[in-house]
Amino acid sequence: MQPYVALGAVLAERGHAVTVSTGQGFDDLIEAYGLTAAPLSLDMLAMMESPEIKAAMKSVTGWFKAFRSSQDLMPGQLCDMWSVAQRVAPEIVIYNPKAFIAPYLARALGAIAIPSFLQPDFVATGSFPNPLVRPPDLGAFSDRLPGKAMSGLMGLGYGMLLGKWLPRHPEVAARPRLGAVDGYHRAGKAVPRLHAHSKYLVAKPPDWGEDDHVTGYWFLPQQARFEPQAELAHFLAKGPPPVYIGFGRMPSTDAYRTASVVVEVLAATRTRAVLTKGWGELSAEASTGDAHVVESAPHDWLFPGAVG
Repeated sequence: MQPYVALGAVLAERGHAVTVSTGQGFDDLIEAYGLTAAPLSLDMLAMMESPEIKAAMKSVTGWFKAFRSSQDLMPGQLCDMWSVAQRVAPEIVIYNPKAFIAPYLARALGAIAIPSFLQPDFVATGSFPNPLVRPPDLGAFSDRLPGKAMSGLMGLGYGMLLGKWLPRHPEVAARPRLGAVDGYHRAGKAVPRLHAHSKYLVAKPPDWGEDDHVTGYWFLPQQARFEPQAELAHFLAKGPPPVYIGFGRMPSTDAYRTASVVVEVLAATRTRAVLTKGWGELSAEASTGDAHVVESAPHDWLFPGAVG
């Protein structure tokens, strides 16, 4: 959520009224930057801790069970999105392709839909393999093919859900079909596609179009001076600058094993590190002389002057 709140904060500074819609549990973050929160009914935090999602991380069978479960949840989420869209009546919708109904809703409201991506994995390219699929190395063709295949499978899955939902909501036109990664312009013009990663990490591939813009990361400004806990301050002060290891929002299937591997690698390489738990369920007991585990710490404080 943070990148979208960061983008919304900049838009608000430039005079736009910004509403951010996502799952439950993020209203405080959104409203802290003067934006309007429009939560959907899904509690993402609780869902990520569900047995189905944890099982999905362990086996292909678990993944299919989680997929079937998500099929049951999605119709309600699509209704939520349509309800929010009607209430807000936006002129522009900036969306992640996971909100694949956004172009249809924008068209129904006479708005513009602009797709955005936090990782370079939705738009196919021959410059590098899709990070989610690693085929045999056959050059640019093998790099582009998985991206195309993923787009096709994604379109098929989204199409099945839309094929059930749209006929029940004739006020949202089903035809002509719209692509989740293509966006929508009410005048039929091309729309920009925003890739919110650093060009220093992944440069814009030459086979992406002129409407694809690698913008750099969307960072939130630091709201207040951060005061670290005494243990963290002591760890940082007693040796050379450490590396950072974070587990983001992915729950761990075996937190103890994960912590053990990390600690072993740090010891073997004689590397100091700060570890943030995220949803990784790491324990503070994983802290050693080389590793210090914290619940969280602001990245702009950990990495002052970092380039986006």
